[in-house]
Amino acid sequence: MLRRAATPLRGLAALSLLTATVVGPLALAAQAADPPYGTASNNTPAPCPAGTADCPTQDLFFSAPGNLASLADGTVIRSRTATIQVASPTIGAAYTIVYRSEDSFGAPVVDSATVLLPATPSTTGAHLVSWQFPEDSVGAQCRPSYDLAHTGTNGNVDAEQGTIDALLGQGITVVAPDFEGPAEDYEIGPQSGHAVLDGIRAAEGFTPAGLTASTPVELNGYSGGSYATGWGAELAHGYAPALNIVGASMGGTPADQRVVGHYLDGTAFVGLALLTTIALDRAYPALHVQDYLNDTGKQFATDNQASCVGSAATAYAFQRFDAYTKAPGFIDSPAISSTLAHDSLGQSPPAFPVFNYHVYNDEIVPYVQDQVLVKTYCTAGTPVQHVVIAGDHISGEAIATPAVVSCIQARLNAVPFVSDCAAILATPLLPQVPPITNPGSSSPAANLPEAPAAALLGVVGLAAGALVLRRRGTALR
Repeated sequence: MLRRAATPLRGLAALSLLTATVVGPLALAAQAADPPYGTASNNTPAPCPAGTADCPTQDLFFSAPGNLASLADGTVIRSRTATIQVASPTIGAAYTIVYRSEDSFGAPVVDSATVLLPATPSTTGAHLVSWQFPEDSVGAQCRPSYDLAHTGTNGNVDAEQGTIDALLGQGITVVAPDFEGPAEDYEIGPQSGHAVLDGIRAAEGFTPAGLTASTPVELNGYSGGSYATGWGAELAHGYAPALNIVGASMGGTPADQRVVGHYLDGTAFVGLALLTTIALDRAYPALHVQDYLNDTGKQFATDNQASCVGSAATAYAFQRFDAYTKAPGFIDSPAISSTLAHDSLGQSPPAFPVFNYHVYNDEIVPYVQDQVLVKTYCTAGTPVQHVVIAGDHISGEAIATPAVVSCIQARLNAVPFVSDCAAILATPLLPQVPPITNPGSSSPAANLPEAPAAALLGVVGLAAGALVLRRRGTALR
């Protein structure tokens, strides 16, 4: 049961960050109408580690056809039956599709997705969920379509398969895009949003799926998947207005890229942020990211050209960006800061309802920047339900899963949406819990006992069954 919310953890106010450091960058993102530096992305397909079996980069199935530029966005180029290593009786059929989309500059690229058909179709009509896995990678073996066939290459994908099986069991069709594109552009907004929306178009045009342009569609994602979901939601009314998107569920959303980068700097999970330097270099080569890096930074880039979240998340624990760059302040340098603002959410609020949830003391994605995003959406007229979770980043998704599934069902079945925006806009920003840092110690373990207890749960991946999911306003049932 979800209970009436109280303001959580008020005693942590003394640990708060200055609110202005969170509000400022997201406000900047809302004004970032100009394109980022440069005019083109480097869409060279991302590599896999040496010896990877069936690496997508080496598979001609994922290659671009000669007529790619003349195809319409969302056109299915190729399809084949997909192998799902973890079998489920709820899957009636599975396909991998390759389709035409656009990169961050609008140039044509080949993207891919997995289409999962339910074993027993719904009796109330066709429904589609676009499920954005937290891809969080710069290596091609980390793609959701690859992990589904080779379990263990991306733990984020493995962790979410059970929820997808539940949706399929309700007769809902699922499309899961490899939204980072051929170059694995990790946390690059426009590329992600285009891939999400064109993946929906492709699924609707894929004859075995039995969908149409009027099929109700729900977007869903957590953490890195929420970022792609948000970009798909914000681009929808301009890029794909004909799609019948009825709502979006977003959890643990890294809305403001600059704030998230600062938050992770020097923490147990700084590797997640360091990986984005590789993606920035691919998506926006005119930034010349390599010119910012010292020898240590260049070695990091060399060593991690095919890294997944699992290998990089904690491998560089408690390091600082400044240890990898020629000069301090990489995140705040004008060109990088401007591009991060361009890639942040909050610039074009969706026209459909949004269910947003976030762990208050999230040790990976700071809560307050998400609260700012929610207020931005509400101010623009987007209906929002906002849920605050007491937990940690890893357990937060599991705690919220029943509410997310309920929300998806409600949106697809046209249940009236009750917005929390009146309460959201009247609630001041909550104080932000600092992330896990390790000042003045060469041992990652030395500082962990002094970190917030809920953050420690995230580090060791413990279950948090006693934690309560809450929302403002009346109780959800």
